[in-house]
Amino acid sequence: MVRQSLAALHEPNALVELRFSPDPNNKSGMLGYFTRNQEDIVKRAKQLDGSRNLYITLNEISESILGELNGDELSNRTTQNGDISRRRWLFIDFDPKREAKGATLEQVELARSRAKECAEFLKKEYGWPQPSITAQSGNGYHLLWALDLPNDKSSADLVRSVTQVLSERFSDSVVDVDKCVHNASRIIKLWGTKSVKGNEGRYSYPVAIRQRELVSAEALQSLVQSLAKPKPGKTTKPTATIADDETFTAEEAPVCWDAQLQHCDHLRRIVEDAESGQALSYEDWFHLGTHLNAYGAWGHDEFHRLSAFDSRYEESETEAKLAGLTGGPQQCPGGHPDLPPDKVSCIYWAYDKKRQLGPDYINRATIQTNDRQLRDVEDAIVDAVINDNNPPKLYVQEGRIVTTRGDEHGQLKIEEMTDTAFRAYVTRVANFVTVTVKQDKAGNPVFTTRASKPPMDALSGILATKILADKLPPLAGIVTTPVVGPDLKVISEQGYMPSSRYYYHAPEGKNFILSEREPTKEYVTRAVNYFKNDLLGGFPFADEASFAHAMALMLQNFVRPLISGPTPLYLIEAATRGTGKDLLAETLAKVTGQSLSPMTWPSNEEECRKKIISSLRPGPRFVWISNLEGFIQSDMLCTALTSTQVQDRLLGVSDNIIVPNNAVWMATANNANLHEDLVTRSVQIRLDAKMEHPEERKNFKIPNPPKHVENKRAKHVEAALTLIRYWIDQGAPKYKGPQVSRFGSWTEIMGGILECIGVPGFLENRSAFANNANPEHLAWAAFVDEWRTGHGVGQENSVKVADVLYPIAFGQDNQIGSGCSGGILSDYVPGHNRSARLAKLGKALGKAHGRVYCGCQIKRTNNGKNTMYWLEPVQEPDAPMPIDGGKSSSPEGHPGVANKPPVPSTGSNPLQFPGVPGVPRVNSILESNNRKLSNSPLASDAHSQCGTAGNTPEPPEPPVTPGIGVSQISKRPAMADLSLDDVFGPPGSQLH
Repeated sequence: MVRQSLAALHEPNALVELRFSPDPNNKSGMLGYFTRNQEDIVKRAKQLDGSRNLYITLNEISESILGELNGDELSNRTTQNGDISRRRWLFIDFDPKREAKGATLEQVELARSRAKECAEFLKKEYGWPQPSITAQSGNGYHLLWALDLPNDKSSADLVRSVTQVLSERFSDSVVDVDKCVHNASRIIKLWGTKSVKGNEGRYSYPVAIRQRELVSAEALQSLVQSLAKPKPGKTTKPTATIADDETFTAEEAPVCWDAQLQHCDHLRRIVEDAESGQALSYEDWFHLGTHLNAYGAWGHDEFHRLSAFDSRYEESETEAKLAGLTGGPQQCPGGHPDLPPDKVSCIYWAYDKKRQLGPDYINRATIQTNDRQLRDVEDAIVDAVINDNNPPKLYVQEGRIVTTRGDEHGQLKIEEMTDTAFRAYVTRVANFVTVTVKQDKAGNPVFTTRASKPPMDALSGILATKILADKLPPLAGIVTTPVVGPDLKVISEQGYMPSSRYYYHAPEGKNFILSEREPTKEYVTRAVNYFKNDLLGGFPFADEASFAHAMALMLQNFVRPLISGPTPLYLIEAATRGTGKDLLAETLAKVTGQSLSPMTWPSNEEECRKKIISSLRPGPRFVWISNLEGFIQSDMLCTALTSTQVQDRLLGVSDNIIVPNNAVWMATANNANLHEDLVTRSVQIRLDAKMEHPEERKNFKIPNPPKHVENKRAKHVEAALTLIRYWIDQGAPKYKGPQVSRFGSWTEIMGGILECIGVPGFLENRSAFANNANPEHLAWAAFVDEWRTGHGVGQENSVKVADVLYPIAFGQDNQIGSGCSGGILSDYVPGHNRSARLAKLGKALGKAHGRVYCGCQIKRTNNGKNTMYWLEPVQEPDAPMPIDGGKSSSPEGHPGVANKPPVPSTGSNPLQFPGVPGVPRVNSILESNNRKLSNSPLASDAHSQCGTAGNTPEPPEPPVTPGIGVSQISKRPAMADLSLDDVFGPPGSQLH
């Protein structure tokens, strides 16, 4: 029977919660057991039946709750209203009124009869179908009608109203129709199990299960409009209204009345007199009545409450006098100078408060802030926030409670919830009140409710602990394009994505409707050619690796959820300004819909820390460091590039902050000069226009690439996703080339994609880049080379810093040494005098202990008096080409040490430091590499077009499918419902 009940209520594989008490003797705590397997529930119900009451959820539970369970199916975390994705059932519960704990059979029969009467009434009068399910609960009867409604506030109001009107019509002194079963997370008795509420241990069971016939929202609204009526015994005369003809609701009335009393001393004095038991004069009584009359039924109840403090109070007499009141609220004696010129009564302040509350006020929870434990207030606030957090508006990120906020440019950012921001937020999800109790003349308690503010102690406690954070969905970051989730499926629906923990926000405000056609090799080839020859055709990539890295930069955000670790810095560099570095960065970022805000590099490490943290806190997709100059060395940047989290101390306080690092890191520079730690954390995108004035070239096929992408972003997103989908269809192969240890996951994913789609060159320029971007390494190599040449290798040739190594590094007596202008290490071991330079050289050598240059390892020892250094020859596995450009040979006794050529005269070799044989100049290496790369097809194409664009017709705009104009693509109602043909044209056509 349990199996039959589950099948009637839920679709196969639907997520269901079975709820029960963990202790049969303690019913206060409840556990939720979440599963998609209905057979699991059947087995567990069989184990627990008879010892506990068993309940299940009615409505469809969102998959997002699984992320909060951490893999545990059994949890103290039970279903909340916000966890429901859709309402599937209208549940009406008929219970006989009884004094005993369990109902008698006669009482259960009364409930059955009333349920039958209700079903027949709805069928006859309103054309409703028969209930899809009729069940006996053990102590009463259940009727369920099938629905299909979203779980939003309007549906909640509608279902609440339906249960209210049916309760009012069919409840009496014998049977009660529960009007509190309207909540989306409602649980019901699991039919087929025993009820342990009563003394008889009676089983519940489904009486009838029929084919589901949906009851529409219109049918529900028709029922409510027809049956809704004022409470019996209350005056129904029209009430005063505000400008838009809206009356005060029961929820708004006490708050608005409190606002009116705060502005009007006269009315407040009358209320205080009444509550103290004083007899009111006729004028005061009439004045109070005309104002409370404007609040409808609530105002009448409040007037009765205040009148009851007088010993002469009679309910019927007071009601009759209220019915006889005419006219609107009276003007207070003396008037109100602070009222607007066109207002005469202080009721204006109540109407003004109503406008401030807004239309959603009626749906908010009410939280009492006084005469309670602080923990109870905190729990009530947490419940209100969680119930309102569907779809999510609050998230947890690295232990911080955060929200998302858009700017005027359509960009979404992550903001941390401060005390002040959280206070403003909770006032919109709950009504806060204080409740006071007094006694009337008969000694009966009289409750007075007043609006209050959220207590800051409670809000600070919630933010400082995990009582709310543990219940919020985790947010990894914001993406501005469809992304590939961990299950290798493309997620293109805007909003929070539980599977990837990212929030997808398209700046255009509409979803991309992506083609479902299987991508083929032909389409992939055309897409790559489009990016290479059209969109990026005007950028003079120096080699294949640079173009490959540009493609990786563009595609990385689409697959960032698949990359489990950090990602490197993409360094876009050229020899001179005007080559297009910033333009390339902006073009690639526009494909992902991100507007770039370049960050200038600070002059010191402290500012670097501040800039990195402040850049990452909003959750950007890109961090762009523009125009790097000078020698760049930063421990903070190195840490950020090899971490998925960045931690630092908050400015002005002792607390630390942790922010996720999921951004694409970019930097632009002219011939960058990086510390070796940054070189190993970067990949190079080298541009070489081979022109004295590259800013004058006119070879761009698309004149303004960033604007072109912005206007047709849907097409470019589709093209990029086509490449990624092809890689997925091929089994998502991993990169087969050499791995970058710090970025293993990035190397496997991005290299695998580029290999699969036929883009060669990934990571192939790393060796040349390491030489070009790190002149400090070359300077140390020159230093070791001269040390080796002049003093030999082996521990027997140990030397002191001051006697031997200082003159090599800086020159004898502060003169240039060995013909090197300024000294070999002058730029990297600075000091204002000999003592300072000597001390810093000692520290630098200590740090260089164990490093290998020119086939020699720097070694040190201490003989008790002095620190001695020597060079130990080593044989490097897979050693790169020797620094002197010649072939390595092993002189007798020293394997792996290259034979040294004779020392040429100064300037005899343009690729060498003057006087330092075999050590190339840094700029000369760049020139040499550029000559080697000049034969690259990419470089040749760019060079051949340089200066000839004026003789070549400007290429046309990319053609579009007939019926879809260029201007229509960015303005279509569904944000480009594009097929692959729309993106690439029909098979065989050219892509532009």
